Amino acid sequence: MGINIPAPALIGLQILLILVLGLMIRFAINRSLRLFIKRVVALRTDGNGVEESPRRSLRADTLIQLAHSITSVVVLGIVLLLTLDRLGINLAPLLAGAGVAGIAVGFGAQAFVKDLLVGISVLAEDQYSVGDVIDFGEGSGTVESMTLKSTRVRSLDGTLWHLPNGEIARIANKTQGWSRVILDIGVAYASEITFVQARIQEVLDSLAVTDGVGSKFLEAPEIWGVQDLGENSVVIRIAIKVLPGEHWQIARILRAAIKEKFDASNIEIPFPQVKIWQ
Repeated sequence: MGINIPAPALIGLQILLILVLGLMIRFAINRSLRLFIKRVVALRTDGNGVEESPRRSLRADTLIQLAHSITSVVVLGIVLLLTLDRLGINLAPLLAGAGVAGIAVGFGAQAFVKDLLVGISVLAEDQYSVGDVIDFGEGSGTVESMTLKSTRVRSLDGTLWHLPNGEIARIANKTQGWSRVILDIGVAYASEITFVQARIQEVLDSLAVTDGVGSKFLEAPEIWGVQDLGENSVVIRIAIKVLPGEHWQIARILRAAIKEKFDASNIEIPFPQVKIWQ
């Protein structure tokens, strides 16, 4: 003996089944994407082979949220269409109208879509993140916030730049992975280079064991030697690989320490002079 189910009840059961299956599929896809994104992002390390956990976690969370949003829109959109179909609504006019509207919106929102695509690329490639110091051509500064559409950068003088992601042609990240102090020191031609380099090495050795300074060195400081024979001085170049973003402060400390050492060692730092003949 068969069970007669009223048509409205049957349609309701079918719609309920569509909703349940849609939610299950969305959950399964989101879970798979979350595991995939975390695994891919975890493979990235900085220039020293050290994983950047906070940065990696932030990037992974942002990409996961984006993937979940796209999945939800696609799956729920399909569920809505199937539900309307079970209710007997003709989808052909709706799809045709949606297609025309999509084309119109697409032409009008090209810049917006470009910003989003570039934003996704920036996140996926880890070009920069909040807190990084970047140079974007027209200016430079610290990244204060970033979304898929735009990036806000605060310059040294306090100016806040609002940059649409699609208009950023190139980025120089000054604080990603590691930084390097490059310092050129000019001394008089009468100075003995070996003696000067020995005094500089003493300063570098002292800073390497100074609290709050040496811990920021990633490699032993190097004296690269004579960089230039200038008009008034012999230029000696110093290089130190340090933690990202620390090169500016360490360079200031190094200049002051070298100035004190040179004064104590009677090493002349030449400066422009004008002789007036009468």
